[in-house]
Amino acid sequence: MRKPSQPNFNKLWLQIFEFERKFSRFLPYSELSRFNKTAGLDTVVSPEFHDLFTTSVTMANRTNHLFNPFILPALHRAGYTHSAVDTYKNDYTENYEHRSVTTVNQVKITPKSITIPANTAIDFGGIGKGYLADNLAKLPELKSVDGFWFSIGGDIIGSGVDESGDFWKVAIQDAQNPLHTLKDDTLPQSQQFSIASSGTIVKKFSAQYKHSNTHHIIHPTTLKPATTDILLATIMAPSTCEADVLASCAVLLGSKQAKAFLQNQGINVAILQKDNQEATFLSNKLQGAFA
Repeated sequence: MRKPSQPNFNKLWLQIFEFERKFSRFLPYSELSRFNKTAGLDTVVSPEFHDLFTTSVTMANRTNHLFNPFILPALHRAGYTHSAVDTYKNDYTENYEHRSVTTVNQVKITPKSITIPANTAIDFGGIGKGYLADNLAKLPELKSVDGFWFSIGGDIIGSGVDESGDFWKVAIQDAQNPLHTLKDDTLPQSQQFSIASSGTIVKKFSAQYKHSNTHHIIHPTTLKPATTDILLATIMAPSTCEADVLASCAVLLGSKQAKAFLQNQGINVAILQKDNQEATFLSNKLQGAFA
């Protein structure tokens, strides 16, 4: 199996590093943090910021605002104000809990600038990982390899074959027993795939936050952590960006509405693990996952 040279690996790591430096809300000098400070003003943004923001608007409209990049103030009110990474958890971050939650209908976008309403703030946390994974997969350097696999915080994109010449295999975390996975080969194998999971079992606020044991998926109507019977939603989609957004939307809706929603979105492969130790599948090929 051909492998990329060291400079190619360096370019991959550099793109990941630069993405975090631009779009992390936990870094006070990131482009995102500086943008939120200018809410209400017409603000010139970088081409990558512009593309990520317009992609967020597209996904918000596509999901009827279940996905909402303006949810950040509600996320702060729920207590999620600092990074969960130990080395960064005491760093200074802006707190926007007193700002308002709006929708993407209230933004003004020009070819080089963006204006969001005053007293609002945005976050790319529900879409950024998938967006980055898709962009990494487009790097021309990867044309020289027989296969690749990227996992950006659990959002996965893969193509080609592994070092043994076989299609990549993806096992999914068992929501009832997070240290274990479901049965091997849970998801259908394919030449190229994009997968993301979202749920209420991983990100729980620790004692440093206002409300311990509270998950981070905020419902856009109640503006509080969603009440849902889905512990973990895993989606296979045409792009990792779509999978990232739609997995969280499935959790927000709960199992009774999520299946029809995902099918209407063109999703044919998904696993919705529920709190009653049952699961809903969007593909008959997945029925053996709990065997």
